[in-house]
Amino acid sequence: MSSVPSLTLAPWAVVMSTRVMIAYALIALLVVVLAIVIWNLRHHSQRNVERRLFERRATAARKARERREAREHDHA
Repeated sequence: MSSVPSLTLAPWAVVMSTRVMIAYALIALLVVVLAIVIWNLRHHSQRNVERRLFERRATAARKARERREAREHDHA
């Protein structure tokens, strides 16, 4: 009798580890998708959209005022 290890359990172990790896990959993919969805919901919430619109209007008003003041200064 030789002391060769039995290989009867090897295919089952490979199948199980493959299934476990697939399960972990699917869970990781689900976590990534959920993270993207949550980020999008937070980023595009009504409050954030209104805040960005307010900031954009304030910036446009400031730049218009600066251009107007620069024109007045040039004419003076």
